[in-house]
Amino acid sequence: MMKKKFLLSVCVCLMTFGFAAARVTPADIITVNQKTTMENSDGMSVYTLQYPIVKTRDNVFAGQKISYYFSHNVDRYVKVFTTGKDSQVKRTMDRKFAVKLNDGKYLSILEQTYVYVDHAAHPSSGCVGATFDLQTGKRLSWQQIVRPEDEKYFTLEAVNAKLLSSEYGQKHYFYNDFKGLKNLPNNYYLDAERHIHFLFGQYEIAPYVVGIIDIDMEKTAK
Repeated sequence: MMKKKFLLSVCVCLMTFGFAAARVTPADIITVNQKTTMENSDGMSVYTLQYPIVKTRDNVFAGQKISYYFSHNVDRYVKVFTTGKDSQVKRTMDRKFAVKLNDGKYLSILEQTYVYVDHAAHPSSGCVGATFDLQTGKRLSWQQIVRPEDEKYFTLEAVNAKLLSSEYGQKHYFYNDFKGLKNLPNNYYLDAERHIHFLFGQYEIAPYVVGIIDIDMEKTAK
């Protein structure tokens, strides 16, 4: 009887450990808002910059690595716009982020930038995705997270077919001479269902008025 109780206890412990090992914890995201102003010959430029501080529970260093990526991006933007050759041109810049996926395995964030240069015909905007492994803090390319059985949907030919058959293609939003990409895209993010989305900026494959193009490949990451 004692032996049976002991075996039962061991089984329960192993099951509990298995569940604990499989459980993943989403990261804690803290929003930092930074405002920088710079007086120049045309007036006052204003840079409103937002970025995340990421805190991971399973591996503290992973969160620090991801946080550094975003804070470094902000520092780089400030340096370019305040010390570059166009630093004396009055402008307004607003940079924000949006968390698209935070499920304990992946963290996928969109960085959205809006810039208006004084006297320009219109503002410009951009959107860049960044996806990280929350266990290591490593930024991941989409090639690293495509399931082997889905690789055939991510060839250049297949991606172009997806683009041209999308609503953008069917409604003729692309440039008239656009026949497809010449290289595989790099800019992507994961949505809440882990679907891989490719992003294309203003003027990249369509006129300015079309805005940011978002193509859901409808295939799930590993």
